[in-house]
Amino acid sequence: MSEVEISVGGRKYSIVCNPGEEPDVLAASEELDKEANIILKSIGKVSDVRVLLMAGLMLGGRLKSIEKDLNDKSKDGK
Repeated sequence: MSEVEISVGGRKYSIVCNPGEEPDVLAASEELDKEANIILKSIGKVSDVRVLLMAGLMLGGRLKSIEKDLNDKSKDGK
């Protein structure tokens, strides 16, 4: 196993991943950090758990929207 240090919302975390997954973990953590910083700027100081939960929900919502758009486009193409 490999260990990667990431930063989310101004906090550092050590994450264990499979060898070779480090770039993907770092890229994903950068997206999570962007969302966390938006949340922290808009509502101020909240617990780490709440920031991570809210950032994850924001990213999940964005993913669902993209999936819906792709699904709609594939239906239109048939």
